[in-house]
Amino acid sequence: MENQSENKPNIAIVGGSMIKNINPGKLSRKRVNKFTFPGKRAEEIASEVKNINVQLHPTHVIIHAGTNNLPTDTGDQCIKNIK
Repeated sequence: MENQSENKPNIAIVGGSMIKNINPGKLSRKRVNKFTFPGKRAEEIASEVKNINVQLHPTHVIIHAGTNNLPTDTGDQCIKNIK
């Protein structure tokens, strides 16, 4: 019989300072981990996603990035930098 905790979704929220006040415990009954990278641009946050602890095995990843790109990049440039 499989462990029930292994079947639970594991959510990772990754972003800049805009997510700093998010309280993962209040978001869901599921496991939620938050990774905040203040001041980083979208492409830097995209690189950080690759470095998240793989032992977490997130089933869902939410990326909130791009606000630090707004002064210099268009929306299309920001999307291209993340891909």
